[in-house]
Amino acid sequence: MAPYSLLVTRLQKALGVRRYRVASVLCQRAKMAMSYFEANEYIHYELLEKNINIVRKRLNRPLILLEKIVYGHLDDPASQEVEQGKTYLWLRLDRVAMAAVPSTIQ
Repeated sequence: MAPYSLLVTRLQKALGVRRYRVASVLCQRAKMAMSYFEANEYIHYELLEKNINIVRKRLNRPLILLEKIVYGHLDDPASQEVEQGKTYLWLRLDRVAMAAVPSTIQ
């Protein structure tokens, strides 16, 4: 763990960024695989951040974490209407996790 924290400290000084920002800088430059089974499929952090910035400018306010997660996956963030509780969102998801429910019917 010490080498990682040393790297983070050096990046903070070199890039002049605050602590919470370094993680996203590292993630954008690193390629994170979707799963162990799909080693050649990567998470597109650049696209997520671009979508978030578009929506943030349109709404003209900071976004909470849940909004960043949802709005980062919008299909068309530039022209899609985003009004909480009134519009349906067209999303382009990377991954969907589901749990198997055991059958109780014999």
